[in-house]
Amino acid sequence: MKLAQLHLTPHSIFASQIASENDDKTMTSPPHKFKPKSENISAYGEQPYYGIPCVFTRPNKTKPDAILWHGRNPATGNQKTTVTIGTVATHSPGLVHLAVERIRDRQRRGLDVRSAVMTVSEGFDGKYLDHIKKTLISWSDHLSRFEHHVRKAIGNRPLHLVSQGELVELVDNAVPALNSSRKLEQLSPATINRIIDLLKAYFSYMVKIGYLDTSPAARLEKRRETNARQRVLSEAETVRLGPALLQAPLLVRSLVRLALATGMRLSEMLGAKFSDVDFDNATLLLRKTKNGKSRLVAVPPEGMAVIRELFQHRKNEYLFPALRGDGHMSRPSKAYNKLLAAASIEGLTVHDLRRIHGSIAAQGEGVAVIDVSRHLGHGSVAVTEKSYLVSCDQRLRRAATLASREIQRRLCRGNLIPRCLSVVITAQMCFVSARMA
Repeated sequence: MKLAQLHLTPHSIFASQIASENDDKTMTSPPHKFKPKSENISAYGEQPYYGIPCVFTRPNKTKPDAILWHGRNPATGNQKTTVTIGTVATHSPGLVHLAVERIRDRQRRGLDVRSAVMTVSEGFDGKYLDHIKKTLISWSDHLSRFEHHVRKAIGNRPLHLVSQGELVELVDNAVPALNSSRKLEQLSPATINRIIDLLKAYFSYMVKIGYLDTSPAARLEKRRETNARQRVLSEAETVRLGPALLQAPLLVRSLVRLALATGMRLSEMLGAKFSDVDFDNATLLLRKTKNGKSRLVAVPPEGMAVIRELFQHRKNEYLFPALRGDGHMSRPSKAYNKLLAAASIEGLTVHDLRRIHGSIAAQGEGVAVIDVSRHLGHGSVAVTEKSYLVSCDQRLRRAATLASREIQRRLCRGNLIPRCLSVVITAQMCFVSARMA
C-alpha cells in the first residue's frame, strides 16, 4: 500500500507510532492513584535517614527537615501509618533511634504507634482537652493554666521523655501570667497547687488511656497554703450594698442576690435553666457542676423570688440569658465592678458571695459542717472548713461564752469543785485584779 493512498506522510507515521505506544501504556497500566508515603518517597523528596529502617527525612523550605517513620499501626490496622519523630534540628540520630525502638515496642504490644512520639501539647490538645470539656465545667481554667505555665515550658517535649525533675523545675519557675489583672510578683502557694493539680490530672489521664506507662507528676508535692481567702462583707458594707443593688441592672442584681441566697458558684448560676427549676418544691437541679456531678440545690424563699423575677423577663431557657443568641450570658465583670464601686466596696469577688453564704449558714444553730459542705457541693468537708467557715469576732466570742458557761455549770454542780469554792475563787480573782489595777 502506498503512502499516497493513505494520505500519510513520514512525519504523520512517526507521530501515530508515538501515540500508539502511549495508548498501549495507558491500557496496560492501572489507573493512577496517589501512592502511600511509604511507597512514593520521591513524591515528597524524602531521603533515608542514616540507614535506619522505615525512617526518612522530608525537606522543608521554611523549617528544618522533618524526620518521619512509615509503617504499620496495629491499633488501627493501617498498614501505611506515618509518625513524625521530630526535625533534624531537634533530634540527633541517637534520639531518633530511641524513638524508633519505642515505636517498635508498641507495635509488638499491639498499641497505637502514634503515641510513641506524641508531644505534651499534642496530647493535651488532641486527647485531654476533649476529655475535660465533657467532664468538667471549669475546663477553661485547665486550658488557661496549660497555656500560661506548661505549653511554653514543655509543650514540644515528647510525652514519654518528660521526667519528674522537669516538672519540678516547671513548678518552681512558674511566674504570673503577663495578661493577669492582678499585678503579682510571684504566684501564691494556692495558684502553684492548681498548676500541680493540672499536671497530675493530665499525666494520669494519659496513663489511663494507654499513652504512658507511668505518670511523671505522681510524686509532685504540693505547697502549704497559708493564703486562704477570708474576705466577707462587713456590716457597713452590707448596708451600702443594698441601695446599690436597687440601682443595678436586672441580671447583675439578680446574680448577686441569688449567690448570697444559695451560695452557688458563678458558673453554676450562669448555666442554670428554667426547666431545671422545681417551683413547687423550691429546688434547682444543677446538671453540670465543677466536679462533673449533678447537684440538687435547696433554694430559700429569697432565692425563689429572684428566680420568679427572672422568669418574668426570660429571653431563652437560661436564668441569665445572653444579650444575643440562645446561650447564657458571660461573666459580668464590668457591671459587677461598677456595682461594687457604687457601694464603695473593694476587693470582693463573686466567689466571695458564696463564701459569705457558707460562713453564715455554718453559724446557724444545730447546723453541722457536713450539711453546709453538701449544700455547697464540696468534694470533702475539709474544703468547707478551710475556706468557707470564716471565723468572726462575734462568733469566737459566742463560742468562748458558751464554753465558759458550760464549765461554770459543771463547777456549780460539783463535778469539778463545789459551787461555794468556785464563788470564793472568783471573788479572790476579782480582788487581786482590782489591787493590781
